[in-house]
Amino acid sequence: MTGPPRGPATRIAELAGAHKEAVQRIHGVLMTSDFSGPYEAAAALVEVAGVGETELVAAVASVWQSQRTDARPIPGAADALRRLVQGGARLALLSDIWPPYLESVRASYGELFDQHIPSRLQLFSFREGIGKPSTELVSRLRNRAGVTPAAAVMVGDSYRKDVEPAVALGLGTVYIRPHTAPAREAPLAARRLPTVADLDLDLVT
Repeated sequence: MTGPPRGPATRIAELAGAHKEAVQRIHGVLMTSDFSGPYEAAAALVEVAGVGETELVAAVASVWQSQRTDARPIPGAADALRRLVQGGARLALLSDIWPPYLESVRASYGELFDQHIPSRLQLFSFREGIGKPSTELVSRLRNRAGVTPAAAVMVGDSYRKDVEPAVALGLGTVYIRPHTAPAREAPLAARRLPTVADLDLDLVT
């Protein structure tokens, strides 16, 4: 999926008048808490944001509502995933995400996820209580899938959050990074692709 250039924590901090230093703390809470709605989320952010609950309620409610429709599908991505399944690959999902954005993602991919990924292999940070980068999350997913590290491949678009934890655990990796992006990361990724739409079975087996 693609979304707004600024994440929800940054947007909430700006709207609520919180300092930039609070953005990471806000992000950590948002991505690891299973909130039922914006008011519950705002109450949980008071201590880490450094602003009043009144300001946070307005900010979180605004961002929460927009995040419900912010996600946009990547052209060709769904077809690539279906090709993998048709070729015999098993899919699993690991995402740093919070409830309203998952709603937006599922509007495009929910049917595909539920058809081809068992619910136990759909891991979302806000439900697991752990955010990326985390080798624990990767291990948890691999254990639930019942596969060895050598039989698993992480496909991700973040070098630090996806590739590094997977490499540390001995998984194969495919790093999704546009050709226009600066190549400043260490070359640990086994393979690199400009878009997830280019995935094929040979890259993950």
